[in-house]
Amino acid sequence: MKALTLGLIFASTLALADDVKVQVKSFNFQYDNPKGSGSASSFTMSGVPLSLAGVAVEVEKIDEIFKISVSGAENEVIEFKDAPGFIQDADHMDIDGLNLDLSSKASISMGEGNFNSKDSDLMMKGFSLDCNRDIAQKEVMDQLLNGCVSKMTLRSADFSSDSKKEEKHALALFTEALHNAASKNSRGETRVKNVKLNVEGGKYDLAAEIKADVSGKVTSDGSLSYSPEKGVLTVKISQVKFSILSITGKVFAELKKQQSDRLKVKEPYVYITVK
Repeated sequence: MKALTLGLIFASTLALADDVKVQVKSFNFQYDNPKGSGSASSFTMSGVPLSLAGVAVEVEKIDEIFKISVSGAENEVIEFKDAPGFIQDADHMDIDGLNLDLSSKASISMGEGNFNSKDSDLMMKGFSLDCNRDIAQKEVMDQLLNGCVSKMTLRSADFSSDSKKEEKHALALFTEALHNAASKNSRGETRVKNVKLNVEGGKYDLAAEIKADVSGKVTSDGSLSYSPEKGVLTVKISQVKFSILSITGKVFAELKKQQSDRLKVKEPYVYITVK
């Protein structure tokens, strides 16, 4: 389940036209709250490159909206709204080698990303995601989420999360639940490697290596569905195993401890309000 939330990192709403098409290559970025800067080898919107020789990117956080200014042969200002908590709260972000294709599908890859705040640290290496995009939906978020629950492939070579916040973002919550279910020690960093998540027709299967008291392989399967009208992602977790042991009940017990307005748990279902 940790991998599912990884896939939703980039499913936040962009304040652009519903049929927006964006392609970004080799994006490198550093941010210290509330400003950051970076560059990309190319930045294309709706098939039109902003520059043939690379672009400069400036980011400023104003209230809860990230304003992204892209300058090259043409200048564009993009608003990034409803960002996930670990991005909203970040005091420092460092992103290397990000590639994004938001056209008829949704595809993203990243060499490494670090997101740090006073209460949490998140690191990802070798991340990639490919999803369908349901262009029949009006909002970009709905297009991506509906597409991802239909067909998705996600990979992550290395991932770690450490959060001290009382109300954790979904990414930290799921990784912590897995860690605590597989470990006697509920403290410390959660590290997950070699994540493989596949979704086909609403059915998911997940495999990953988790570092706990005793390291081992986590596997899970179940189903996903999304309601654009309600803005709710429903996850049915059929089973979770740590090596050969079932830890499904333990995972649900951990998730129930973290229920909130945005997260509701009723075994075997988890309901996540995303908008």
